[in-house]
Amino acid sequence: MADELDPRQVLELRERARDRLIPIPGVLAVGFGRKQVGEQLTDRRALRVYVEEKKPLDQVAAGEVIPAEIEGVPTDVLPIPRGRAFGTQDTQRHSPLLGGITITNLKLDAAGTFGAGTLGCFATIDGQAPRENIVLLTNNHVLATNGGQLDDTVYQPPLVGGLIDKANAGAIAKVHSLGVNGTHGYTYPGEKPVDYYVDCATAKLAIDISSWCDCNCGVSYKNALRDLTVGGRIWLEGVARAVDGETVYKSGCTTGGTRGTIADPLGSAMIGTPAVQVDNIILIDRTNPPDPLFAAEGDSGSALVNDQSRLIGLVFGGQDATEPNPQAFACHIAPALDALKVTPISTQNPPVAPAGKASTATFAPAAATLADEEDQTLRLQERARETAEGRRLYGDFLQHRSEIVALVNRRRRVTIAWHRVRGPAYFAHFAESARHPEHRIPSEIDGVSRRELLERMADALTAEGSEPLRAAITRHRDELMALVDRFDDLHSLVDGFGEHPATA
Repeated sequence: MADELDPRQVLELRERARDRLIPIPGVLAVGFGRKQVGEQLTDRRALRVYVEEKKPLDQVAAGEVIPAEIEGVPTDVLPIPRGRAFGTQDTQRHSPLLGGITITNLKLDAAGTFGAGTLGCFATIDGQAPRENIVLLTNNHVLATNGGQLDDTVYQPPLVGGLIDKANAGAIAKVHSLGVNGTHGYTYPGEKPVDYYVDCATAKLAIDISSWCDCNCGVSYKNALRDLTVGGRIWLEGVARAVDGETVYKSGCTTGGTRGTIADPLGSAMIGTPAVQVDNIILIDRTNPPDPLFAAEGDSGSALVNDQSRLIGLVFGGQDATEPNPQAFACHIAPALDALKVTPISTQNPPVAPAGKASTATFAPAAATLADEEDQTLRLQERARETAEGRRLYGDFLQHRSEIVALVNRRRRVTIAWHRVRGPAYFAHFAESARHPEHRIPSEIDGVSRRELLERMADALTAEGSEPLRAAITRHRDELMALVDRFDDLHSLVDGFGEHPATA
């Protein structure tokens, strides 16, 4: 009988069982999933009865014994899982951004350490126009850690010696919605409303499509999950509902890509200190033969996907390896998306670029392309800062970038010069060269050489810019003119800086 129940029937049976069992002392919650024998899940479906403490039958009063079955469905009495919310330990920076990497608001706790978490995946804000509608999806407790608020900057930091390297933490987003860390009522079509525990939030990506070159000067992202291949796929195909007994996967910052089994999609657990009971969450067992853990400290915020690469939840915590059968906890994706009013980016919901603008996302056609398409812009910036010349040039560029963009957009003389020297076309080649070292910057475009580009733009910016910008152009003009014809790509140019190591 249990195998024939559909989701609506499961919820109705669970509700009747809960009404009958919750009055029994020590019963905390009732779920519905796979029956457990010892530390192993079985293929049998059962009403999972979560209790404060599981006692031998001879120590239970006659009126408090859990029946062996209810309405023909077996019961399974289990001690309620006790765990905690997870943090993160990813050590790298990534470009383009992808699911499974470290994010932080760089706020300190009382001990003077930074909180951090995991970027789950990407989504579009419902009803908002393209370019301004791309967000990253993660847990509320990741973005709200240490007093995080709306509009706080979110960073992608490298870790050095297990500590966040604040000096090299790149800004990638601003908190858009702190979402929910608690219950959220949600109703699946044709079913009764259910209060789900949800831990979710979003941050809007720092995408910057320039009006003067149609290129993305901000962050780029990929519809992919780091260190995870599901059935030959590494990108999200859509959204689905969690089902008991199905195989699931996640990409986490600590344990990478792991596989598990849903023990109970309507489970309950105790989290935190003091302990708080959370209900209607997804309980995940490690695979047998087991991975060491399905999720651990470092995986909070990870996207939970099924065999069809469909997003079904967000990992938010779990139990430590010291437990005999450590489980991971995830919140359901449908109520989380409902609370946030977003739709995950997937092959079913690709992002739409504004008319005439460049796309900011990458959709990998096959798993093998992930490493091949890796954006090298971050590595180029890091290598440039390792040299004295690079630190001077890059530092001055960052200091004056906003003014240069404003002059190109709004000062007629600079705007005319920019277009006459084929600035947008050259900029696109410079950006592609930064992303991919093999890309060559042409020596001329439509009869305009690279040297002419730099000379005429230097003249226009010197005539219209501020005194600090004019001083920076004077400092670097001869140096840049000497370099412009020596290198055909930015990575080779930075290699040339290596003859002069940076000093502290």
